[in-house]
Amino acid sequence: MAPRVLVVLTATVLMAAAACGQPRAKVTILNDLGGYDIMEIYVYPDSVRLRGANLITGPLLPGEAFDTKVLPGIYNVVAIDEDGDSYHYGSILVGRNGYQVRVSLDEMNMGVIHTGGGPVPVEIRNSLPGLSIYYAYASMTAGSYGGSDILRTTVMLSGETLVYWTVPGTWSFMLEDENGDQYTIENVTVGDSGYVWDVTGADRAGGF
Repeated sequence: MAPRVLVVLTATVLMAAAACGQPRAKVTILNDLGGYDIMEIYVYPDSVRLRGANLITGPLLPGEAFDTKVLPGIYNVVAIDEDGDSYHYGSILVGRNGYQVRVSLDEMNMGVIHTGGGPVPVEIRNSLPGLSIYYAYASMTAGSYGGSDILRTTVMLSGETLVYWTVPGTWSFMLEDENGDQYTIENVTVGDSGYVWDVTGADRAGGF
């Protein structure tokens, strides 16, 4: 049986296409996760940091597909499943013939990990050679990290990025690596365009 296709066109995309007189290209996202529903889908230009609104209003079931249309260009596609696990497909070249993204478990939380539900991104990049991050905490009170682990059950490998979607404000972050060493950055201003933290050994609590 052919997968049921859901089609949603955002007003912004349609207006931009009409204004420019350019043909729109179809981007298809297929749920190939087996037993897991997709709850959120984002398609946004690679040149911007904000992902915009969730494009689906209900679950995308296994075997189903979702279509949206965009102007040809380079895009990021992000899917979030029912467990909160993320699937990131970055710098996709969408030509006039469109593009299909097959969301599979092989890409779960790989390379770029998305978490949180706010409008702006805090990108936390693991630049610790050979060290994985096991825990990550965010707080609006410096030194107080008693909330939930924003990595959940995921491990952030060296070279990977955690994108924490949150609200603008003054934030502090604490990470813990595989050896139990902690890394902090505190009282940083997260503006409307987000924030980037490149984690290195210099951020280790107490120094080396």
